[in-house]
Amino acid sequence: MNCCLPLCEQYAAMAKSFYFQYHQHQENAKSGAPSASIAMEQAAICAVIFQALAVESYVNLFGSVVLGDDVFRCRYESETDKKHRASTIDKIKNICNVELRNPYPTSGEDFGILKGLLDKRNKLVHPKSKPHAIENRPYNYKKPEDLYSDYVQAFNEEIGFIYNNLEVEMLVYDELKKNLARCNKGVEVIGLLRDNLEKKLEKLLRTL
Repeated sequence: MNCCLPLCEQYAAMAKSFYFQYHQHQENAKSGAPSASIAMEQAAICAVIFQALAVESYVNLFGSVVLGDDVFRCRYESETDKKHRASTIDKIKNICNVELRNPYPTSGEDFGILKGLLDKRNKLVHPKSKPHAIENRPYNYKKPEDLYSDYVQAFNEEIGFIYNNLEVEMLVYDELKKNLARCNKGVEVIGLLRDNLEKKLEKLLRTL
């Protein structure tokens, strides 16, 4: 029943949409149009944030389904002390390794990309400023762009990291779902919920 998509699936769809826009603006930015470059950066930022939100939302859904909502909240989502709320990475490890006794694969490149995506999201959502050296330069009529080169460099240092591993980061959500399903005896929780809902609706319709 695709009419009832959980929030994580909607986030993932939005990430794909913004990533598609990123590629479109990337082509236009090659012409040197400043507006296209800005649009490209904005689309990349949105793609990263919504991909990370999809991951975080799915991990919470997975935990609630396999452990039960009350148990998951009690062990991983402290309502009274935010400092004792588990990170997304800790939830993945502990739910699989401890609760399901089926370790999540952490030695491969995929896990490093997953952690990188979440770190990148945190940098974007919780930015920390740092000093930059900006020099006063005389205007060069032959190379007027030199006047702004320090500003461009400073901006690239602040935001340029969003493009690192962007292509492979857009695959993280789907890989996460596969890996968590393997840890859960092959059961993917969204499919499980959808099947259960369809059965309940069929049963309800038979009573009408």
